[in-house]
Amino acid sequence: MPVYNGAEFIGQAIRSILDQSFSDIELIICDNASDDATGEICREISASDNRVRYYASPRNIGVTDNYNKAFGYARGEYFKWASCNDYCAKDLIERCVDVLDRRPDAVLSYSKTRLFDTKISDAKDYEDNLDLQEQDPVLRFEHLIDRVRLNNAMNGVIRADALRKTQLHKAFWSSDWSLLAELVLRGKFIEIPERLFYRRINAQAHSSMQSESEILRRLWPNDKRALAFRTWRLHWEYFSAVSRAPLSYAEKCRLYLILMKRLKWRKEMLVREFASALKRPSDKQGSYFGPS
Repeated sequence: MPVYNGAEFIGQAIRSILDQSFSDIELIICDNASDDATGEICREISASDNRVRYYASPRNIGVTDNYNKAFGYARGEYFKWASCNDYCAKDLIERCVDVLDRRPDAVLSYSKTRLFDTKISDAKDYEDNLDLQEQDPVLRFEHLIDRVRLNNAMNGVIRADALRKTQLHKAFWSSDWSLLAELVLRGKFIEIPERLFYRRINAQAHSSMQSESEILRRLWPNDKRALAFRTWRLHWEYFSAVSRAPLSYAEKCRLYLILMKRLKWRKEMLVREFASALKRPSDKQGSYFGPS
C-alpha cells in the first residue's frame, strides 16, 4: 500500500485488507513522507498486527518510485497493489488467488469494480471489460490497449514472477497502462464476475480531477516532465514492451503494425503535444526533450 497524506481514508483501506478471508498475507505500507496523520495511524496498526510492515520515506520520492518500492519489499508468490483510498470486499484476495492457483496461464486476476465518492453504499457499477483470456497474445494486447480506461485491473492480484520480468512503473502519465501491456504479453487476465473492488473517485483520490501543478506536486515532485508527450511516451513504451516480450518474430511484427496504425490515427494529438512542448520553458532538471 503506497501512500502519501492518506490519513482520511487509510484506516478503512487497511482494515479491508487485514479482514480478508484469505489471511496468509503481508501488508507492506510505504509512506512517501506524509505530513498528516498517516504515519501515526500506520504505526499504531502495525504495532497491533504482525502481518503489517510500515516503511516511511524521509522525503517525497514520487509516486512511481514509491509504488515500485512497495513491490521491492514483497516476498510472496502473488502481489497486489492496494490504494489507501479504496475498499476491498472480504473475499477479493481469496477469489483472485484461487484463480491464479488454478490457472498457470494467467498472470493477473481481478474482480469487477464499483466506483464511489464518499459512501460505499452509493457506489455505481463500472465495466472494465479486461477479461483477456485469448490464447493469442497479440489479440490480448490489442484488446487491452483499445479498452483500458480506468485502470482498476491493476488493483487485482498479480503473479509476482511475471511482474518482476517487467520494468514496473515509470515516471510518466499512464505508466500503469504500459505495465499492464507488458503483463498481458506474458499471460492472461481473468475477471471475477462479482463486484468485489470499490474504487474511490473524487478530486482528492483521482489525479484526472486535479490540476497539472497539483498532480506534479503530489505525484512527481522531482520530475517536471512526467506529464509531457503523454501519447508519444505511452506508445514508445508499448513498442518497448513488445520488443522485450517472449514472442515470435511474426507476433512482434503484428504488434508493431497495430501500434503504427494507432499512431496514424492519433497524429493530430501527437502534433498538438509536440507544439505544446515547444511552448514550455525548460527547467533546471532538463528540457521536455530529455536531460540537459
